[in-house]
Amino acid sequence: FSVAGQREDQNQVTLDGLTIAGASVPQEAVRSTRVVTNTYDVARGQFTGGLVQTTTRGGTNDVAGSVSFALRDPSLQFDDEEEGSTFTQTFTQHQLSGGVGGPIVKDRLFYFGSAQLRRQFNPLQSLVGIDARTLQRLGASPDSASRFLSTLGRFGLPATVGAVPDDRLSDNASAIARIDYQLNADHSLTLRGNVQGSQQNGVRTSALSVPSYGGEQSSIGGGAMLSLSSVFGTMLNELRASYSYNENHGDPYLVLPAGNVRVSSELDLATTGAASGVTTLAFGGNPGLPTDGTNTQFELTNELSLLSFGGHRWKIGTLVNYTGFSSFASTNRFGSFAYNSLADFAADRPAQFTRTLTPRIRDGGALNAAVYVGDTWR
Repeated sequence: FSVAGQREDQNQVTLDGLTIAGASVPQEAVRSTRVVTNTYDVARGQFTGGLVQTTTRGGTNDVAGSVSFALRDPSLQFDDEEEGSTFTQTFTQHQLSGGVGGPIVKDRLFYFGSAQLRRQFNPLQSLVGIDARTLQRLGASPDSASRFLSTLGRFGLPATVGAVPDDRLSDNASAIARIDYQLNADHSLTLRGNVQGSQQNGVRTSALSVPSYGGEQSSIGGGAMLSLSSVFGTMLNELRASYSYNENHGDPYLVLPAGNVRVSSELDLATTGAASGVTTLAFGGNPGLPTDGTNTQFELTNELSLLSFGGHRWKIGTLVNYTGFSSFASTNRFGSFAYNSLADFAADRPAQFTRTLTPRIRDGGALNAAVYVGDTWR
């Protein structure tokens, strides 16, 4: 969402008062969510759009929990496209989440844990499964597609492989655990850990490419947080620290050069509104894969508040935030062939061949630090 006309990436998301990067929280673990659209409080920073503040649940003296299941099915969604069309945006999603919390030591030590599983799948867009009507809308005739697939078979280039699923799949899992310890009447400690992972199959395919042109993507990560609240007379001190780490990988189905064939076709005027069309069909290995990347983040905050001073609440705080990243992007690592027509493709006469000899490797980081003093009074 946009706040004050800012882009979505200008929003800031915090979990228990600290920034989260790439983390997913199970539905049952969320206690409350609040959206802040202004920056008048000097204790809030690192955003120019909106601030989404989420807090997690903790255990109590009573054992309590909940389980939920959600289903999104195409039969429950509105869709104007005809059945089987690759233009459809419908999908099926199953989500199961649950959480439970309670005491370890009554009035002193509490636990809470939650986990969530989600699977989403929708029809895989590819040249093999596309219907004739959709194919003509995209500028190619069924006869041209058939000749293209036949030429692939003659050259021994697979249109699909065993790893390609029938549907585009996306699996996500996340879990979170929290421990709250009341050290004494003046000090309380909170420890929280989280882990998440995802797996996507059939990515980077399109209605004008063969299924083997795609690949797989996966990610895994986790983090930990420590929070200590202490009362010293009329002063309250809140110390928080967190660390998170995430990895992501992408692999192609075929470790081969990519190929693009420009196709001119005669189309059904009644279906497409045009008598002819020109489009490009893709095969081979995906030029955007493989990829690898990591992200790390460490954040430390401390705030000291004077709770009672003639209707005023003075506070002084500090923040240190470090983020680091590394990425490996092998764009066009194995090269790409371009053919001007189906005839040139059948005769193996490429118009050009391009290749990136050096992969793009990037490493970097950013350090942000702040000190603030504020006063709230009535």
